[in-house]
Amino acid sequence: MPFLLELAKKVCADESTALHDHMIILPTRRAKLYLESHFKDLLRPPAFLPKALTIEEFVKDVYPKRILDSQELLIHLFRSWKQIDPEAEMDGFLEFGPMLLRDFDHIDSNLVDAKEVFEQLYAEASIERWSEDLGRSLSIETPLVKRQFDFWEKVGRCYPIFKSTLRENGWATNGDARRELQENLDKYSKFFKDRKMLIAGFNSLSKAERGILFGLRDRFGAELIWDSKREYIDDIDNEAGRYLREYERPPDFIKPLNPDRFAREQEISIIGSQGLVAQSRLAWMRLEKWISEADFSQMKSSNNWMAIVLSDERMLFPLLESIPETLEDKKGNKVRVAEVLNITMGLTFDQSSLRSLLNQLFQILDKGSESIYFKDLLRILTNPLFSSSKEYSAQIATLQSKINSEKIIKVVPSDISDFDPDGKLKALFFPELRWDGKSLKTYLENLLNDWFESGTEDLAKDISKYFLIKAISVAEKMEKQFEGVKMETGFKTLSHFFFRSMDSFTIPFSSQPLKPIHIMGFLETRALDFQNVIVLSCNEGIIPRGRTFNSLLPHFASKVFDLPTFEDLDAASAYSFFRLLNEPSRVDLIYSKESDEMYRAEPSRYILQIENFWQGREGKNIKSLFQEFDLRTVVKEGQPGFEKTPEIQERIRHFLKGSKEYNKRSLGLSPSALINYVRDPMSFFQSNILEVFDQLVDEAEIDPMTLGTIIHGFLENALKPFKERAVDHSALSAMLNNEKALEKAFDPVIKRYSSAYSQTHGYSMIQLDIARELATEYLKELVQRNEKIVLYGLEKRLRATIQIKTKNHGKVEVLLKGMVDRIDRLESGYRILDYKSGSKRSGELSAKSMEDLLMDGGKPKIIQLLIYKYLFYKELKETKQEGGVFDFNTDEPEVQAGIYFFGGASKPLETYRVEDLPEDKEGFMDYVEKLLGLVIDQMLDPEFPLYNGPAFLKEDFNLK
Repeated sequence: MPFLLELAKKVCADESTALHDHMIILPTRRAKLYLESHFKDLLRPPAFLPKALTIEEFVKDVYPKRILDSQELLIHLFRSWKQIDPEAEMDGFLEFGPMLLRDFDHIDSNLVDAKEVFEQLYAEASIERWSEDLGRSLSIETPLVKRQFDFWEKVGRCYPIFKSTLRENGWATNGDARRELQENLDKYSKFFKDRKMLIAGFNSLSKAERGILFGLRDRFGAELIWDSKREYIDDIDNEAGRYLREYERPPDFIKPLNPDRFAREQEISIIGSQGLVAQSRLAWMRLEKWISEADFSQMKSSNNWMAIVLSDERMLFPLLESIPETLEDKKGNKVRVAEVLNITMGLTFDQSSLRSLLNQLFQILDKGSESIYFKDLLRILTNPLFSSSKEYSAQIATLQSKINSEKIIKVVPSDISDFDPDGKLKALFFPELRWDGKSLKTYLENLLNDWFESGTEDLAKDISKYFLIKAISVAEKMEKQFEGVKMETGFKTLSHFFFRSMDSFTIPFSSQPLKPIHIMGFLETRALDFQNVIVLSCNEGIIPRGRTFNSLLPHFASKVFDLPTFEDLDAASAYSFFRLLNEPSRVDLIYSKESDEMYRAEPSRYILQIENFWQGREGKNIKSLFQEFDLRTVVKEGQPGFEKTPEIQERIRHFLKGSKEYNKRSLGLSPSALINYVRDPMSFFQSNILEVFDQLVDEAEIDPMTLGTIIHGFLENALKPFKERAVDHSALSAMLNNEKALEKAFDPVIKRYSSAYSQTHGYSMIQLDIARELATEYLKELVQRNEKIVLYGLEKRLRATIQIKTKNHGKVEVLLKGMVDRIDRLESGYRILDYKSGSKRSGELSAKSMEDLLMDGGKPKIIQLLIYKYLFYKELKETKQEGGVFDFNTDEPEVQAGIYFFGGASKPLETYRVEDLPEDKEGFMDYVEKLLGLVIDQMLDPEFPLYNGPAFLKEDFNLK
């Protein structure tokens, strides 16, 4: 039976006190809601319910002074700090001020003498300073030790000034309120002395809160009821019992309502999965399985049938994306998930798209420069909230194009003004404002009015508009706060306070809070019980968090003065975790076996404790599934990426045949597009189908693609005089020995492709010199080899419209195209030559089979050469080339295809080798068409969604 139901029954059974004369203090508002629900089920209306409130609500009801919010307190703390350090600036203070404020609150709420703490830290710093100077002149002192010494001296002086300011104005912090309340509980007893009090479900309390609750028990007869198993208290190695063992003094302090209520039979599954999204899909798969074994009529009558608990809040959106529309019980009854699901978590501002956009804008505004670094500006211009503006999409696209085509590094107002007639782009990026709360409000209002159209069907924009309206009210509040303290503010200060106020603001999901299935965070589970539980992100470093405790106080000082440390947070986390497992008959603990910036790819130590200490116990059935989910299999079930809807399949078909129905730039299948798909279908979809390109480069150095283009351009200019005729090696040698002729070939390429780079200094100059040197060295080798060559083509465009036979989609029309760097006509045949600015890697030009060409990202260079050769054969057939300068002795002249690597050892040509590739022309053509057919078949197959990662894996395809 749920803990809160037991509590409600206990209160209802108490005939000594009227129901409405009870006061019940609980850890969370959600626990209040559930308790009130139980009362309504137990009582016949009309009835007056007991007063239920959280500890925070109790303190606010009883304590007479105004408790300031953290933002107001931070401003007043800065004013106090200024009295100690007149040179202090708010921007610098914000680096440590919030943590200092939190430490002050911890000191007060844990009844510690602040003077003693700071004197101790000052003494420690003095000893360290003395030890640094030992044996040396006192004039020698490390800057770090001096800063530490000065800092704690200032903190010790600041604390009493800050507290005096609050007292004089009748204000308080949360810590002040709790300290004063526990010291003067009798003074405020009129608020509760006539009530019978129960305090239930707590585990982690500050010393002041503990003093308040103990005082209510000892002096006013309150009853304290804990919700825990005896074994957690008796097992000294279990973190969950850490607080309870302290609270157990005297021994009768902990009073469980019903020691026998905890689940006797439990099935616990421990499952390893891959990352956020795979976990979310797995959660719904498990839920579907459990519901298929349940009866909806019984389930829908319960408010606690299932909880999906998120240890990591980032899981919320992947989880929501995976929600199925309907579920089916064991009798075949279907129900819409929305009817049985409650989401207790909301969308917080710090998780929103607008947060990202404002952060990007504020970073620009904070610099206050007359120019904007192009990367910063492009991030904003490509932000979906910004770039989707209907009214200004043309101006945005023009500005993007100008930055990329002209390779602008620093964007100035004049770069914008030409296509910004109403000045709104300029006002957004170069506002002429003196920053304070009022100007920030004006800026946000303009952003709302100019860039977020009314009546949009874009959910992201609608949510952002909601947040923007709230942001404007926050800016207005900040204006009044800053006026009240007459404080000068820079933009960094302004943005800091703005984000502090906004980040915790939440748009709640509209939902009935008492439903069978709940999605919630760990803190919201306190005092609640569920029949079935799924816990996600059970990874070490997520639960518990570990050594992450924001405090300026050294760990030793917190331990000496019994202040909160990360060990306390871990103990509270352990209690919440193991208490949640008290009631349910089925539990799934899912952890990620994939590391990222947040996750360590290892299960939480709580899972290891369950495996080691619960395995084999009576009633405990613990299964370790360690199920590996192939990402592509998960994708098929709704994981990130894009399902190939009929519309997407149609767009791919249009792309393949070169139709302009949807695309403007990516027309037809090129080797690079084909290789892009084999490597990463999602990247192929974005760049070739949606035509979304990543065009950012680093101005400090030339990106490899541009460097290769410069080499190509120079060689084309140098060899252009010999196009379609024999190469005159003596003329080529003369050009190489003529500096002006070299400049004539090289300079136009530099101006075209690298106008933004410095040609006189810096790393880019070195790169340009290297490019020129590599190209000229190659031409010198060409002269030395003295081959008889006719340049059949330079930067030669090849294309052919063909019908490719596929296994599942019939014949598909394809415009196959490519641009070959150079085609030579030799005495023995033709040579297709591709330039690469890098060096050859082992194995990249050899393959055993067609399977080897495609698997795990494939062999891109071989695929490129095969397609070039295939297209060239097509051109030869259509043009029916005759001998000309060189007469061939056969109707089928030899065609070679290879690569010259500028970054490697000097070789005329690096050719490929594929073991199962036929040697004859017809066999070669069939082989390439079969390869194209395999790739195109998958491109169009709805069973293979577009996702990140290699398209072909050995376990999925039999290519023989």
